[in-house]
Amino acid sequence: MFRRNISAMYRQSFLGLAWAFIPPIMSTLFWVFLRGQNVFTVDDTPIPYIVFVFTGTILWQIFLDALNTPLKVIQQAKSMLVKINFPREAILLSGFYEIVFNLLIKLVLLIFVFVFTGMHFHVSAFAGLIGILTIIFLGFTFSLILAPISLLYGDVQKGIAIITQFLFFLTPIIYPMPKGGMIAVVARINPVATILDESRTWLAIGYNGVSADFILIFGLSLLGMVCGLILFRLSLPHLIERIGS
Repeated sequence: MFRRNISAMYRQSFLGLAWAFIPPIMSTLFWVFLRGQNVFTVDDTPIPYIVFVFTGTILWQIFLDALNTPLKVIQQAKSMLVKINFPREAILLSGFYEIVFNLLIKLVLLIFVFVFTGMHFHVSAFAGLIGILTIIFLGFTFSLILAPISLLYGDVQKGIAIITQFLFFLTPIIYPMPKGGMIAVVARINPVATILDESRTWLAIGYNGVSADFILIFGLSLLGMVCGLILFRLSLPHLIERIGS
């Protein structure tokens, strides 16, 4: 299923794997250009702004992949679920493989940008991989919780597209983590903000400690994945019956 999905994704694409590189590059150049034209201002960042935005964009897209890919592969396998008896977890596993595949491409691009901009590598930067894993767990958890509803109603994925557009601006991707005001309160409530900010710091600067919020989100993400898998397993037979009727 994983090989079929990857093959179908790039079979009729002229640019092929380049589409994995184009979105973060274009998004970064767009925000750097707007800041350079004083369309908006942000506080000084601990690393060059172009690297700051690019790293944040990469981590954000990893979260979106983890959120959207399982829902996508479940929708693609809907007819198989009704007609063929096979281990249902294979669908989720193929989605997880696809997330990892896209992640490896993004990491290669991130390393290239670090080298190109003269960023120094630190051994402790490997802690950022834990942050990336937590981002994947968090997105996958939300996806598993929404999967049963998504099988019945197409509104779920449309709603996710709208919500994540707003969430992008409430997450410190193009600006540093706010220290005060209402936006700081919103960022504290937003779990993606905490994980993304600390992961970016670890990747670009090096490990400088972990916050209690990060540990809490990591633990809840793991627990949420387990609960989501149980929910998916228990609800699927009833959902298949409704889809087939």
